[in-house]
Amino acid sequence: MDSATAREELGGAVADRGLHLTALNANGNPLHPTDGERQSAVLRDTIEVASALEVPKVVCMSGLPAGAPGDSMPNWVTSSWPPENLAIERYQWEEVAIPYWRELAAFARDRGVRLAVEACFDQLAYNVSTLLRLVEAAGPDVVGANLDPSHLMAMGAGIPTVIRALGPHIVHVHAKDTRLDPRGRPP
Repeated sequence: MDSATAREELGGAVADRGLHLTALNANGNPLHPTDGERQSAVLRDTIEVASALEVPKVVCMSGLPAGAPGDSMPNWVTSSWPPENLAIERYQWEEVAIPYWRELAAFARDRGVRLAVEACFDQLAYNVSTLLRLVEAAGPDVVGANLDPSHLMAMGAGIPTVIRALGPHIVHVHAKDTRLDPRGRPP
């Protein structure tokens, strides 16, 4: 939103309805091995818009990189076996995600915006431990957790336990209707 007039019109429309914006959302995979640059640009643009609109947070995903340099597909590792998974995970975190997120956190910090990362399957930060690893590596002063219980419930997490574990790192919450079928089938 480069136009101050457009920002004022949006702000007025929101306020006229008795609402205010608490976060913008930029879901995507900024670490995707072939499309990450484009998706990262969307995330950065969203941070810029949030700053211009004085919206304090941007909700986003951690992203999921390839398993090795030159791979063209993201690789979601959820187990330490077989042993090569540890090398994949080390590459994803140490060579891709942590450097990216430290730089992104500095970008957001300079614009007065906090990042609320949503733990979700098919993302590098998909549970409490991986989300906390990202928050601590990137800087808990600017990167925190967005609690969306639906994804965690779908993976079998107990939401009260998640809330206790994330504690002060929860900086935003959003939710949607979720139905879990104990038979494992769509309704």
